[in-house]
Amino acid sequence: MLTTAPPATTVIVIRDVRVNVTHKVKRFASCRAAQRNTAYDGWGGLRVDYSWTAAEIEHGEYIGTMSARVSHARILLPTLFWPKMTRAERSAAAASDQAMLRHERGHIIIALRALRAQHLPQRITVPLGENYHASADRRSRALLRQLDDAAVEYDRETAHGLRQGRASLPELRGPSTAVTCP
Repeated sequence: MLTTAPPATTVIVIRDVRVNVTHKVKRFASCRAAQRNTAYDGWGGLRVDYSWTAAEIEHGEYIGTMSARVSHARILLPTLFWPKMTRAERSAAAASDQAMLRHERGHIIIALRALRAQHLPQRITVPLGENYHASADRRSRALLRQLDDAAVEYDRETAHGLRQGRASLPELRGPSTAVTCP
């Protein structure tokens, strides 16, 4: 399988977040070859930056506030191609591309929902004698793990898009990402 041609990038908005969508042509020998090799070729995710305020000492504790912002969101998608594509094969490839976009869009939505469920900004309280920044860093890492766990669960329930109709959120349900050759 060869990948050629420079990637094309567009921007979409998902729940007030700008998402860069990059399409990269993936060449195959035939529709059947593409069908065997494209189950997990997309990717969608976002970068969340956690921050916390300087601590204030109050009642024997460090007090601060943790907040988060999405600093970058991206979806990578294959655009399938093989020599002598028939009209029906182009349609099958396009359907797979659209299903993959829907699945990867779901990763962004799941991550944003998980982030919203963290109820940020939130207050951080650390007893005196403990390192406030280390404690805040541990908490932000735990919150990031929650986002990762949500993504893993989404891929588990949808079999990485192959069973997109099984998504727990009705808005994410849709056709399989698999190429269905005519």
